[in-house]
Amino acid sequence: MKKKRIAVIFVVIMLITMLFSGCLANVPVPKIKEGRFDFSVTYEINGEERTSTGVYVCKYEGSYLSVYGSGRDWKGYVENGDEWAMVAIHTNDDGVLYVELGFYPEYFMSDPDSVYYETPVPRLCFIYHSDDPDVISSTSDEEEIFNTYGVKLTGYTYADPIENSYDKKFGCVSCHFGIN
Repeated sequence: MKKKRIAVIFVVIMLITMLFSGCLANVPVPKIKEGRFDFSVTYEINGEERTSTGVYVCKYEGSYLSVYGSGRDWKGYVENGDEWAMVAIHTNDDGVLYVELGFYPEYFMSDPDSVYYETPVPRLCFIYHSDDPDVISSTSDEEEIFNTYGVKLTGYTYADPIENSYDKKFGCVSCHFGIN
């Protein structure tokens, strides 16, 4: 009987601690937690038109609390590509030319906080080769990229964001401490 009482007291203390530490909270959670969005980017290299296509994947990873309020953690990446939503389209002796897709999972998943993210627009980015792995040199000046490498964007098609709803649910969340 004494062991049961100690176990119950321990569970109650743990629940109260979690509640007051912010680990348990009532936060908005998306109804749709994963989405796949087709994209197509057309560009010209030395007069030859090419197209890159793919799928951008968005996944809900949980909610959080911070000194600024609550929000959602998302993961977004290009399927069979990288997590930075960049597609390599040309490599030469100077470096690698990428199309930065400008994607954010919050935008595509209609996160209530997505008002902070603009409608995505692709842009070119050339990252120069370097002998020093700690130094990255790049340019996003599309006029310079066209004049030097003969590459320019000519069009793109992105999927629209989904219609998603967010219902408040009580559960465990991560805590983002600090002000930065």
